[in-house]
Amino acid sequence: MPYKPKKPCAYPNCPELTHERFCEKHRPQAAREYNRYGRDEDSNLCREQERINATLTEHFERIIRNEESIKSAHKRLDEITKNS
Repeated sequence: MPYKPKKPCAYPNCPELTHERFCEKHRPQAAREYNRYGRDEDSNLCREQERINATLTEHFERIIRNEESIKSAHKRLDEITKNS
């Protein structure tokens, strides 16, 4: 199967064709520019992940409560049928 066609480097005014986002010449420079600023833990991504985790935790707790109530209902049904 043939490779995807190469596209121009994303660095401004660079005509080099590459399979990646940046050509070999500009990849280290783009990485330095990206890493210039630190990413704090209060970024939007972290807050979004916390929101997702809270939602999942709540959902799983609800499932566990449902399973426990189903188990207790089965126990009561077994007791009723044994007494009959």
